[in-house]
Amino acid sequence: MKNERKTGRAAVALVSILCFVLVLICTLALVIAVSARHCVTTRAFPEAVAASSFAELNIGGRTAAQIVLEDFIADDRVTLEDVEHLMEEGTFSEYGADLVGRYNTYLAEGGEFPQLNVNEFVLLIEQNEDLILERTGLEFLEPDKEKLRANLSASIDSYNQELKQSVGSGIGGFGARAAVSVWLEVVLGLVLIALLVWMIVLYVRRSCRVGTALKVYGVAAFIPCILLVICGLAGVPVLKALEAIFAAGVAAPLAKSVAVTAAVGSLVSVLLFAIGFFMNRMAKKPAAVTAEPSPEPAAEVTESVPEEDSVPAAEETPAEEATPAAEPEEEPALRRFCMNCGGPLVNPDAKFCYKCGNVQEELHPAEDK
Repeated sequence: MKNERKTGRAAVALVSILCFVLVLICTLALVIAVSARHCVTTRAFPEAVAASSFAELNIGGRTAAQIVLEDFIADDRVTLEDVEHLMEEGTFSEYGADLVGRYNTYLAEGGEFPQLNVNEFVLLIEQNEDLILERTGLEFLEPDKEKLRANLSASIDSYNQELKQSVGSGIGGFGARAAVSVWLEVVLGLVLIALLVWMIVLYVRRSCRVGTALKVYGVAAFIPCILLVICGLAGVPVLKALEAIFAAGVAAPLAKSVAVTAAVGSLVSVLLFAIGFFMNRMAKKPAAVTAEPSPEPAAEVTESVPEEDSVPAAEETPAEEATPAAEPEEEPALRRFCMNCGGPLVNPDAKFCYKCGNVQEELHPAEDK
C-alpha cells in the first residue's frame, strides 16, 4: 500500500513539473503572439517608423546617415550633418513607413512578398532635390541617377533575396505568417486548457487536492506574464539608454502591447491561484470541525463519580420516595414430625403418619419455627 502511494505521488510530481514547463512556454508564446498580431492588425509598426528618424537608425555599429554618406555619396562637399538633416527633413521616414507597411500587409493578408526596387530610391532622391540643393548646393543630375542605380542594384538584389528566403518563403515565411495568425492563438489557448484539465483529472484520480493543481498552474502562468510585463515596461527606456533611438521608437508599440497583454495574463493566473488556495482551505475546514468535539478521558469521568462514603444511605432516603424491594417468594414449609403422635415422618411430603395413620395437615411457616 505504501509503495502504491509513493508511486502515485511520484507520478503527480512528474506530471506537475511537465505541465509547469509546458504552461510556462505556451503562456510566453501566447502573450507574444497576441501582442504581435495586435500591432500588425492596427498597423502600429508603419506609424512608429513614420514618427522616427532614419538618421538615428543604427546598423552594424553605423548610423544610416553614415552608411549613406560613406557607401553611396562619397563626396567631400557633403557632410554627415547634411545627410542627417536631409533624412530628418525629407520624405525618407515616409518612404520607410510605406515600405514597412507593405511588409505589414504581407504578414496580415499574405500575397506576393514585397521587393525593393532601385528606381524607388532614385524617385526618393528626386522628391528631395530642392532640399538637397538648398542644403548642399548640389544638383541631382541624370549621370548621378545612373551612378546611384549602379551602386544600389547589387545591394538591393542581395537584400531582396536574403529577406525572401528568411521571411518570404519556406519555413521562415510560414513561421512569420503563423506568428501573427489568429490560429496560433487558438491552438495555444486550447493547449493551455488541455493542460489544466489534464492536471485536474490527474490530481482527482490520485486523490490529491484540485486546489493544489490550480495553484501550480497559476504559478506556472504567472512567471512568464510578470517577466513580460517587466520587459514591456523597461524595454523602451533600456533601448534609449543604449542610444538605440530608432529601435526604441519602432519597438514602443510592441512593448506596450506586450505589457498590457501580459498584465491581463498575470491577473488571470493570480485568480487561478486564489481559487486553488480557497479550495484547499475549504477542504481542510470539515476535518477541523469534526476534530473539535473529542470525548473526555476516562480518568476524568471516574473522578467526577462520588465516592462510596458520600453516597447517602438507604435509611436517609424518605420512605415515600423509596421504592420497596421485592420480597423473595418463600418455598412451602415441610413437616418433619407427626402432628398427632410426634413420630418422625420418613417422607416430609407424606399425607399420613406411618405410625398412627393420622392425616397430616399442611404446615404453616409459623409452626415450623
